[in-house]
Amino acid sequence: MHVNSARRGEMILKQHLYHCLLRLKLQRHHYHVLDRTKKEIRLLILEPSGKTPSGVVQCTLHHTSLMDEPLPAYETISYVWGDPSLRSTIIVDKCVLDVPASAEQVLRNMRCTDRTRTLWIDAVCINQMDFQERGHQVAIMADIYANTVHNFIWLSNGSDCPDRTCTARAGVAIDRIYEDAKVETSNFTTFQQAVKYEKIVSKDKINPRVLADEDWLHVLHYLASPWFARLWVVQEAALPRSSTFCYQDSRMPLPKVLRAAVWLFYRRRTLPIKVDGWSLYRHHAIWLYSDHECGLSSQQVSDDCGLINLLLDLQSFRALDSRDHVYGMLGLWQRLNDRSGVPHLLTPDYSKPLWDVLRDATVATIHSGRNLECLRCTVVRDPLEGHIPNWVLRIDRPWDRKQDPAWLEDSTVKCCGRREHIDDTAVVRNDAITSRALLPVRGMVVDNVGQLMLTITYGSPASSSIKTLLKLKNDVLECPDHGRCTLSAVAAVLSAQGADYGFESDQKRLEGCSAWFEYLEKQQEFPDMNVSLSGLPLLDDSRYAQVIAFHRAFVDACTHRMLFWTSDGRLGVGPKSMMSSDLVVVLWGSLLPVILRPLTFAGRFAFLGCAFVHGMMHGELIDCHEEAFNLKEQTFHLQ
Repeated sequence: MHVNSARRGEMILKQHLYHCLLRLKLQRHHYHVLDRTKKEIRLLILEPSGKTPSGVVQCTLHHTSLMDEPLPAYETISYVWGDPSLRSTIIVDKCVLDVPASAEQVLRNMRCTDRTRTLWIDAVCINQMDFQERGHQVAIMADIYANTVHNFIWLSNGSDCPDRTCTARAGVAIDRIYEDAKVETSNFTTFQQAVKYEKIVSKDKINPRVLADEDWLHVLHYLASPWFARLWVVQEAALPRSSTFCYQDSRMPLPKVLRAAVWLFYRRRTLPIKVDGWSLYRHHAIWLYSDHECGLSSQQVSDDCGLINLLLDLQSFRALDSRDHVYGMLGLWQRLNDRSGVPHLLTPDYSKPLWDVLRDATVATIHSGRNLECLRCTVVRDPLEGHIPNWVLRIDRPWDRKQDPAWLEDSTVKCCGRREHIDDTAVVRNDAITSRALLPVRGMVVDNVGQLMLTITYGSPASSSIKTLLKLKNDVLECPDHGRCTLSAVAAVLSAQGADYGFESDQKRLEGCSAWFEYLEKQQEFPDMNVSLSGLPLLDDSRYAQVIAFHRAFVDACTHRMLFWTSDGRLGVGPKSMMSSDLVVVLWGSLLPVILRPLTFAGRFAFLGCAFVHGMMHGELIDCHEEAFNLKEQTFHLQ
């Protein structure tokens, strides 16, 4: 091992010295301008390695048009750029070109021994120093990857990889997990129904004979490759007709690897080793968009391809340029929606500042859906931050469970009643929004924030929270006529209705809430969501399953939010930055009520976040307001 390391270090040093000499002897490469009207791209003709695989990478660049018939055959490469400060040198058209070290390493490994190879790789085929060219090439990325003969996904970078024995065992383990999923889902006919939604987790234990204990570590090491965290890889995996994972000498088809990863994600709470669900969340997202048989490309689930869904699904991925959280998914959005171009607001422009790109993307979701669903997914960490308007989607930063609330689900609620779509053209007109940082929307003030009760934060002591929650329950039970609140209302608010956790009816939700309160009273602690659902003496298995399901719904609904009473006696949960006298507002196009704070300038309001307030979630206050509530419609300028 020591000898191999020394030899590897000697080889790296020799390559470095050789590259330095090349820079001194050869001219620097200069790109020729691409013809945008012809949708031109550059293809890389990679020279064979011959008998000197350690020799410098040599290639030529050839312009071709994506409008030509027939298109030249080429392969694409998906890989991780890595540290941008690590550079290397290749020879292009007999000139020196400085490229990321990772790109040079990939090209070195992709060379044939006795023939040239035609490839497209972003670091070389795009002039990375030309922002206008970058923007144009990003805009046609759907065509570039969709027309490839085959796509290679390069996971390994040589020296950081385990030995080949471990790699081989990881491959065998993935095969076995894949076969287990195949058997359990009737040859994958029920696979997408089982694993599509990341909140649903299997209670069935995976067959312990599938893998030996040590093989789990090899699989997790394989799936821990930085490639799975890179934002651009989602569309690079989804757009080609076929892709192959390359890991040292191992070659595996994309569907096999991703289905195995998603199967582990689905069964993460029953595995013989502890697996952090977040470590496999991105694999789930990549699978969702790139599995042409079981993912979103299948007809059964093709209705979930909206712009906002895509932006949010890719939020947790990493990008060297934060603007790529918008631009890095445009090719995929085009394919999913069968579009030949992108909306004007989303046209790639790397000269725009980040907040302009994020604002325009948020406005584009409003135009696309004719609704304000974006507000449900907007996390306001500091309402006075000021740099970026509060209503703008912060897709440039990953969701942080230590400070961000989970999104309130809106699949079964509609507080705006019949006004679920924005009909006022002044609200969705481009110049009404993009000329400034204000978002003009219409709706009604339906209540005010009254008494603030409890804020649940990540890792906070449970004792005081449990005391307040039990007091709330007892107050409601002792005073059944306590304003508008009943135990059924408490159950609805604490779980935000909990439909995604199996509480489709009021009765099921009430039963789950009652079992949960019983557990809190006896244990004086919150249940462990990762514990097995069997073998507990406190409650029978079915009751404890209800406790766990309701607690998961409670955690999602209430963590980093505040329980409160409105002035009219309605129970709700909303942004933790709320203050008494803030406004509870129903906006046209928003299925959830929002909390707004009036600002100094008339008509302007700070958007604090969405809320769940019992008694207004199904349009009760809106559809009959003229007859009963005397509410007035008005325009709110959000900032």
